[in-house]
Amino acid sequence: MNTYALTTEEAARLTDLAYTTLIDRLETLGNTLSHPHKKALHAVVEAFTEMAQGKLSGRWAFGLAAGLGKSTAVVCWIAAMLSLKLEQRVSMAVAAEEVEALCALIDALEAVAARLNIPAETLKASIGLHHTKADARRKATADYDKKPILFICHARVRDKHLKQFNSYNGTPRNLLVWDESLVATYSQACRSTLLSEIAGAMARRCEREPEYQETHGEMSQYLDTVDEALAQELLRLKDISSTQAVIRLPQCSEEKMDAFKELTKGNRTIQDLLEMAPYPVKVSNISERGVVQYQVSVPASLNNIIVLDASDPIRDLVRYDRRIRSAEEVLPSVSEKALGVPLSKIKQYDNLTVYRMREGGGKASMRESFKQADNRNRRVCREVVDVIKHQIPDDQAVLIIVYKAISDKLGTTHFEDILKHDLKAAGIDIDATIDVSEEKGKPTVKKKRIQFTTWGKHTSTNDYSYCTNEIQVGIMHRSLLDLLGNASGQVGDLNFTEEHKRLRDLQLSEVAHCCYQGINRISCRQVEGNQAKPATVWLIEYSKNLEKKLEAVLPGATWLEWKKKYNDDPPKPGQMETAAKTVRGYLTGLSEGVEGVTSRSVRKDTNTGVGDSTWPLVVQSAIEGTEWRRVGHRILRGKALFGASFGNETAA
Repeated sequence: MNTYALTTEEAARLTDLAYTTLIDRLETLGNTLSHPHKKALHAVVEAFTEMAQGKLSGRWAFGLAAGLGKSTAVVCWIAAMLSLKLEQRVSMAVAAEEVEALCALIDALEAVAARLNIPAETLKASIGLHHTKADARRKATADYDKKPILFICHARVRDKHLKQFNSYNGTPRNLLVWDESLVATYSQACRSTLLSEIAGAMARRCEREPEYQETHGEMSQYLDTVDEALAQELLRLKDISSTQAVIRLPQCSEEKMDAFKELTKGNRTIQDLLEMAPYPVKVSNISERGVVQYQVSVPASLNNIIVLDASDPIRDLVRYDRRIRSAEEVLPSVSEKALGVPLSKIKQYDNLTVYRMREGGGKASMRESFKQADNRNRRVCREVVDVIKHQIPDDQAVLIIVYKAISDKLGTTHFEDILKHDLKAAGIDIDATIDVSEEKGKPTVKKKRIQFTTWGKHTSTNDYSYCTNEIQVGIMHRSLLDLLGNASGQVGDLNFTEEHKRLRDLQLSEVAHCCYQGINRISCRQVEGNQAKPATVWLIEYSKNLEKKLEAVLPGATWLEWKKKYNDDPPKPGQMETAAKTVRGYLTGLSEGVEGVTSRSVRKDTNTGVGDSTWPLVVQSAIEGTEWRRVGHRILRGKALFGASFGNETAA
């Protein structure tokens, strides 16, 4: 007896309507689709139907390239289901990383529903949105668990939310569509050096301040105990030439632990440590030493999941989870044999040019450059300014991806604000707009020429698809300690060990994942036939083999060198004064017959070691109060400025 939620005829109508609506929607948005592309999209909506129907179960990942319509497929399938009035027999949830991404999906759903003449009342009665973000563009739905279609953030998919979001009319929802990579666990980590710093600072303050000792004394003692236990275990691992072990940290009562958490609400490191403390933890003695643990974020009971993950071919972390099966490897409809090409090769990037600067792209490297007080020493900003000013036409838009603001002992570094300041100082209008055609047959709209976003918000949006240029100001690097915890979680075993080299490879994979997702926020996310639309990207990243890692998902892309123009680091304390003294001595030692020298020759002969942006300051300081003056690229004696011959000038 057939116990499927939908009959064979209903399932066929649902798939057909979803597919035709999807193709129409993508073409309306300016895409032209190849035959393999269309077949892959048909397989995706068919998988939605089969899982909703009950014919397909488990966790399935579709590694279709970014911008090929995976998220739009979800929207069109939901609209088709509502159009056929099947929402009371099929229920589902859609999970995305950001609330804004969910809002954008609902925006698109409303547009598609209007084309299918679905009443607004039907949408309102059928759709729930669950989040806790107070300033979100769309308000959360009060009775979200009573809606057959639920939009929810990845972060809300936790055990404590399972009953509410995964149940509709008393039964589990038929399917969950997961937008982007499904990493079913998250890690908590605490570096040993940071723990020692915090514990030491708290102990010293307790010694100085009686009132602080009264409130934080017990907490300080506990952190000292944990710090000592961790230090002893790290020494033991070193003695036995081992890198990892599972131990129990010193314990205290649940009441005290809750009190400690209340005292340290603003300290993420200590909060993570206190969360880990009651349970076994993994101690790591690799280059980043400390303790890690993992938590399950997507419960095993959530078994019917379609994962739409463009990064699947390159993101190694998802491979550690054996519960997720590759649709391309198992399902005949998306096999290379059925499509004629692998999923990752449906979209070619022959029109993409990537300029790469081989420099440290991590947060620490970027902060070191951005925090310089003198904008002449903010080399990274100067490079970005140069690209926008001299290499991107005024009628083309650019997306700039920077780090979120970060704080340290010396204050907060606001990357976006600093870069905006330097752009304006260089005469670039950061509020300028260009005309953009969003849909065929509709009037153009004004959009900002220069857009900013931050790492962490670089996925699940097509808001910047009109930008033909992008600058990635560094790329996120995950710590090896964090990745060790995550890998253990994906395997499901805290005792799981991993080699240092493999963790480095995993780190590169995460860098490539971020880079790829960032690149596909702009125009190259759209396609014309089998080709991504033209785009140019500049990125700062030193990782070896980055291009090779990205070949699988950026086939045909051209990689070129982003040549540095400001290739110096800020001078060390006292370096500029020493250099100026050296240059002054050099000029003083020149014979009276030498009336001028080139700046280049002085720099070569003195070999002060200062960089391009610092050298002019060194020269200015060196000649102050002397007979020498700088004119263009020359340094001249005063008398030479008033008509004396330059015949005796030395040259580089």
